[in-house]
Amino acid sequence: MFCDVRETSDGKSIPLLKGTELLWDDYIIEKSTNLSRFIPKPIEKGAVIVPHEEFENNLLGFPGSVSHNGSHFLIHYRANYTGISGGKFKLENSLVIAASTNGVTDWSRELVRMTPEPGPVGTTSGYIAEGVDTCVLDDRFEKNLNLRYKMVYNCGLQENFGPTPMRFKGYRKSNQKHDYTCMATSKDGIIWKDHGPKYDRWTDTQACLHHEGWGENYTYFLRREFPTELYEREIRGTQIVTVTDEDFHKYLDSDTPMPFEHVSEFYLDRYGKFERYTHQLYAFSGPALKHHGVYVTMPSILNWMGVFGPHRSHPEYRDLSECLDCVQPYFVTSRSLRKFNFAWIYAQHPIPLAREYQEKEKHRFQYIVPAAQMLTRDGYHWLYYTTNFESHSTRWARHHPFQGKVYNNTIKIWLAKFPEDRLIGIKANNQGGLLVTKTLKWPSDSTTYFKLNAEVKSEIVIYLTACENVFSHTIARLNSENHLKIHRIYIEISQIRAEARKSCSKANVKGEDTFRIRMEIGKGSEVYSLGFE
Repeated sequence: MFCDVRETSDGKSIPLLKGTELLWDDYIIEKSTNLSRFIPKPIEKGAVIVPHEEFENNLLGFPGSVSHNGSHFLIHYRANYTGISGGKFKLENSLVIAASTNGVTDWSRELVRMTPEPGPVGTTSGYIAEGVDTCVLDDRFEKNLNLRYKMVYNCGLQENFGPTPMRFKGYRKSNQKHDYTCMATSKDGIIWKDHGPKYDRWTDTQACLHHEGWGENYTYFLRREFPTELYEREIRGTQIVTVTDEDFHKYLDSDTPMPFEHVSEFYLDRYGKFERYTHQLYAFSGPALKHHGVYVTMPSILNWMGVFGPHRSHPEYRDLSECLDCVQPYFVTSRSLRKFNFAWIYAQHPIPLAREYQEKEKHRFQYIVPAAQMLTRDGYHWLYYTTNFESHSTRWARHHPFQGKVYNNTIKIWLAKFPEDRLIGIKANNQGGLLVTKTLKWPSDSTTYFKLNAEVKSEIVIYLTACENVFSHTIARLNSENHLKIHRIYIEISQIRAEARKSCSKANVKGEDTFRIRMEIGKGSEVYSLGFE
């Protein structure tokens, strides 16, 4: 299974810069046979956060965000408290920050605080909507340290909240006042300054800001709903908008909406408009990770059809009894954040999380949601996620003392770690496979190292070729006795280039200024990245 989205420069040669080229997409791949992409099994660390404090005595989980401030791992997540007060059922939803020095154990937790104070400390009544839909950006490209952390949250603007914090006239006032975009900022992720409503809807499935350079635009990813005559959420998709760095800060404390500009909008319809009866984009929060030029998003896909009666009788309805109304995360890659590769979704290969635990329990998690971000630290990609045996519809169902229903939705925050650069790999089938890159520009150094991240299960032979294979030079022949994961191969690049020019000239074939990498990958062998250093 190979990607069908290629974002190259109109067929021109790709400069293979010093560093690493990931094989998570087809960016440098021209040809492949008998190869398939796969997601390796991560190292599961188990549940690292379980309900512990009184404010999370009923539930905890994501939507959530993770970051690292230089000394601590930080996780923002939703918590739910239930109890009896004065003979009445009491419920409070809160936003919590947890901190740990090692990211696995010894988590300290406290409720976040918002100023101006919207209600009881740590509760979300009055500002953040009941669902506590938030996304926290650790903005490393912010000059003002008081604004380092930026939170997008779902405004609690429903009529039953009483006076709303909608302080300006820039928004239409309809009978649906929920799911608008509000923002807050913080210097530590604990105490937040509220800036109120800043943009339109929909934010109830974790809308997120993205910022990756000094003075660069802020890009905002949020859900886009396409209503039909059947249902206002008949088709769920994604919209991407952007605002300049200057305007973002100018309008942060303004009563005027931020002037976000439309970039794109989309939903899943490769197989036609009836595809919505099979799966939809539930949450598409933008890039969770940028690594060696590749963006990785982790959208949550909702297989929800059949929940609403009219859909069951539709001729295109597909039985999803194994995963009815369930939510699963997938990898989606991009090089530009304008085009995205949905191959994993269409291949029905979700991220393999907590597989052994589910097999042991003989019960499938119906609702798995990752944090908005993935961290790369200490040689690993850290992926935090929450699990739930309940489905999408009952994921937040509460244990009510006056009702008999008991829900199996004890939620925990889990951790899976992928070795760095090994989030996605390429594997040869039983016949062995072939990979050929696009044309690459010769490195300028006279000598260099070719670096290959691979698991050699049988054999991998690597060639540099030029002039449509008139010239071919073997630089390495690796076998299963080589147990290294990172293979560094010394090569005299100036000598090889001179030989290529001589061979090309003798054959009167052009192309001596560029080359290709050709790899014969033996049975079961895995390749993750390559490059020069």
